[in-house]
Amino acid sequence: ELSPAYSISGAAKRSWGELNGIYTLVAGKLCSGKPVYQKITGDYVLFHPTDYSGWMVGPGERAVDCHGSGYIDSPTDVCGASPEACDGRWQENTGCDSDWCDAPGLVVGPTDAAAVAAAEEAAFWRRTVAIVIVAVAVILHWVGCFVLLLKGKDGWWIKIGGWALIFFASHAVSGAIRHLYVGAAVW
Repeated sequence: ELSPAYSISGAAKRSWGELNGIYTLVAGKLCSGKPVYQKITGDYVLFHPTDYSGWMVGPGERAVDCHGSGYIDSPTDVCGASPEACDGRWQENTGCDSDWCDAPGLVVGPTDAAAVAAAEEAAFWRRTVAIVIVAVAVILHWVGCFVLLLKGKDGWWIKIGGWALIFFASHAVSGAIRHLYVGAAVW
């Protein structure tokens, strides 16, 4: 029997290691008669493609079409039963000399409910912090624009202050977006 959740670690290539993390069972969704697992903090799935002997990690739309394309692959007949049966056989599409490169450090294994709950809580707080940062940045941006409209005796420093607020706000927004994706969280 397959686990209700799997943890992936050691994925090297994709941006900021976004394929690493915990994947939970998608109720009622099957590919090749095997369950599909959705990453808690991103649009990636662990699945068993149609007419294929191994497991794969790919974009979220693979949960719908079960097509055999993705970023992590277990191209061997011995892995069909479960993802953990593929240990030591995983490959990544990393852009090395061939399309697929061996990934001996990549581990896919069953995980427990406590790890799932911790990952869900971390994802919630990551999104919450990013939303607060964006809200503050938008306010600072508008304050900066207002300050630029002020006319005064010492207008040059007011303009510098306004531009500084706008600059800070834009960097805060880009920081919040990076914060989301470093943790591989999505809105």
